[in-house]
Amino acid sequence: MDDRSCSKTYGDADPNPLTTGSGDFLAADNVTASYSRDPGETVLGGPYHITATLSPSEVLSNYSITNAGASFTINTRPATWTTSPASKTYGDADPNPLTTGSGSGFLAADNVTATYTRAAGETVLGGPYHITATLNPSAVLSNYSITNAGADFTINTRLATWTTNPNSKVYGASDPNPLTTGSGSGFLAADNVTATYTRAAGELPGTYHITATLSPAAVLSNYNVTNNGATFSIGYGICSGPNPGGVILPPINSDGTSVCKRQGGSTIPVKFTVCDVNGNPISDPNAVFAGTGGQLTMLSDVRGQVENINEVGGTDIPDAAFRWSNASGSSTWPRTTSSRVMSIHSAST
Repeated sequence: MDDRSCSKTYGDADPNPLTTGSGDFLAADNVTASYSRDPGETVLGGPYHITATLSPSEVLSNYSITNAGASFTINTRPATWTTSPASKTYGDADPNPLTTGSGSGFLAADNVTATYTRAAGETVLGGPYHITATLNPSAVLSNYSITNAGADFTINTRLATWTTNPNSKVYGASDPNPLTTGSGSGFLAADNVTATYTRAAGELPGTYHITATLSPAAVLSNYNVTNNGATFSIGYGICSGPNPGGVILPPINSDGTSVCKRQGGSTIPVKFTVCDVNGNPISDPNAVFAGTGGQLTMLSDVRGQVENINEVGGTDIPDAAFRWSNASGSSTWPRTTSSRVMSIHSAST
């Protein structure tokens, strides 16, 4: 009797009929076979022997029968375990559980589950780190042909801010040492992030940008850092002479109440004093007018009435501080003049 080998995929039902076969018997005896196999439902348990039971039994004694049966094989079942990628922020603990996942193609009765581990590492640039899914129970896994690629674990940059304190000095003084101070928020204490400070070059009164350079450089790639620096100001000192510093001096009233009469080509001087770190008046125009383009900046107008003005009518002559005009075109009409109060960026006495 020639019985043909047969197989199925793990988890499937046995084929029906189990197999087929043939023999060299007299046709009139109508010998047939029914098939059964040894019990078992695992890949490693096979192959399982198929037995052919011949009939009708009353004719079989007329034959010298070879009936070896055949093999029944259970083949592995294709299955996939899909692991979800995961991440954390630098410095945080790993999530617990590390990630999740799911299987397809596995028999529910086998209750296949996974535990997750990842490659070691705690830096942004070292990632992504491979997540491995270890499946169990191990006793059933040999019944499957499993695709289990794992996934990536990413460490994301941590938000952090370095706040630099503004600082200043008086014109003529040395820069403070250290230039300024600052502090960080969001940085891990173990990373010991510190800063060194430099500023834009310049020694004239004005404002200069302070830059904070953070270190150690090796850890900074783990952070998304806001680091805007700050302003370094160079200002004027306190005057030690008889005139106060930084205020308008006569002939213009510092409170803006002056009413001035302008005649012909005459001018009205704007006087004030600014001083250096030693209290001495500054005469260097580059320092006095630093950052102003040599101009005074008008803050407000104060207007008043002056009678019996004798200038020629119809004149409109501006200078750095004043403008007057003849409203009627007649030299006998009163004219309105204005005293302009200036911000004290500028001119030394």
